[in-house]
This record gives sequence, structure tokens and C-alpha cells, in this order.
Amino acid sequence: MVPIRNIIRIGLPSGITQAIFSSAMMVVQSLTNSFGEMVIACNVIVMRVDGFAMMPNFTFGQTMTTYTGQNIGARRLDRVHQGAVQGTAIAVGVSAVLTGLILLFGRQLMGLFTQTEDLIVLSMRMMSILAVGYIAVSITQSLSGVMRGAGDTMTPMWISLITTVILRVPTAYGLVYLSRSEEYPNGRPEALFVSMLVAWILGMVITIIAYRFSKWRKRMAQEEAAAGVQCSLSGKHHAAAAKPGPGFAAFLPLAARFCRAPCNSAAPCAILPFAAQFYRIFCDSTGSALRFYRQSIAF
Repeated sequence: MVPIRNIIRIGLPSGITQAIFSSAMMVVQSLTNSFGEMVIACNVIVMRVDGFAMMPNFTFGQTMTTYTGQNIGARRLDRVHQGAVQGTAIAVGVSAVLTGLILLFGRQLMGLFTQTEDLIVLSMRMMSILAVGYIAVSITQSLSGVMRGAGDTMTPMWISLITTVILRVPTAYGLVYLSRSEEYPNGRPEALFVSMLVAWILGMVITIIAYRFSKWRKRMAQEEAAAGVQCSLSGKHHAAAAKPGPGFAAFLPLAARFCRAPCNSAAPCAILPFAAQFYRIFCDSTGSALRFYRQSIAF
């Protein structure tokens, strides 16, 4: 019964998060429909491009979940913190590149879905509002993935609840109401995407704070200290408690022996284990995300 209870405890919040997100999208979609056919068509185009832009962020989140779970299972909390920092930095870099590409080639991307010039201009204007927000989402997804991998699935669920329901939906309706005028009797359509950007940025801030003061980090550090394992969340490496036996080097590759050996924070082995493991997990997650996206498009 204990494994089943743990599966429900860890998996249920993730399912609730997706349900909350879908429900919030339905509420916002009803507001989008009030702007007429042009804005509805614009929203469809933007969401198509958004699917490509978001795919790396979700993939990094899955990668960090797997990476964190593996290293916590191996009692390597030093690598959890190191991987969280480096993985988030990589995710931010990829999102920054995508943001630049969207801003540079946005019109060409919109032209893949329509030939109507007014619709292309409107879609590009809305996409320009969201572009910077993908960097914020990359941080949110990466750190949320770390928390999920550590078994803390409730915190990302509450963050998702706050950003999508408490922040985005009221902000969207409030901005639309405040932007009403004779020219825009139903409000300005930009308010829909500004509310999304605001929710993304505030979600990033809340996620960083939650990760910084997360209880699982203190709990794991206390367990490591009680077990006598010399490890810390600051990423500093200490000498290993036990050295490899005499037959260890005869059967394992040189790289494995090098990276298993005690080292300090300046040694190359502080980076190579993370890079190899992160690359493998990222490739697996990317393949899964790509297959899921193709299935959703086909559907």
C-alpha cells in the first residue's frame, strides 16, 4: 500500500495541474471568442507557434525531473543543485535563441498558416508580446522539474493554480474591461496576451522563491548529514568516504574511474558527469515530447 500511496501523492498533483491549466484555457477562450473571428484566428495561429516555442521548455522540465530523481536516489545532492543551476542556464539560453528567432522571422512563421496580411500583422503583434515570456517559462519549468524530481509535486501544483487561475484569468478580464473604448467596445485584444505574460513572469518569481526555500532541500541535507555522507547543496565536492577497491580500475573505463575519484569543485569531474547524464536524459525527453506533439497535430 505504501508504493501506491506514494504514486498517488506524487502523480495526482501533476494531473490536477494539467486539469487546472485546461480549465483556465477554456475560461480565457470564452473571452477570446467575444472579440470576433479575426482575433480567434489570430489566437489559433499564435498558439500553433507557441506549441513549438514551448516544446523545449517542457522538455527541460521533464529532463530536470528525471535528473533530480536519479541523483537524489544516488544520494548526490551536490549534483542536484549543480544540475538545477546549469540546466536552468541551458534552458534560458535555448529560450533566448528561440525568442530572437520568433522576433526576426515571426512574419514568415505566421505566413505558414495564413496569407491574409491583416491577420499576419495582428498575429505578429500578439506574438511579440509573448516572446520575452518564454524565457520566464524556461526558468519556471526547469525549477519545477527539479522540485517534482525531489518528490515535491504539491508546490508546482499550487504555483500553477496561482498563476493560471488566480492571476491570469482575473488579469485578462480586468485588462479587457479597462481597455474598453469607442474604438474597442469589447476591449483591446492585446489584453489577453498581456495577462499571459504577466502570469508567466510572476510564476517565474514565485517558482524561484519556492525553490530557494524548499523544505526538501533542508530535509535531504539533514538526512545526508545523519548518514555521514559528506555532501552539500552548495555544489562543493568533498573526499569520498570509501575509495574504490583494487579491482575497480581494471574493469571500469578510465572516465568512470576519474569521475568517481574524490575531487574538488575546480576539477573537470564536477562538470562531466552532469553533462553526460543531462544530455542523455534531454535527448530521451525531446523524443517523447516530439512524438506527443506530432500525435496532437495529427489528432
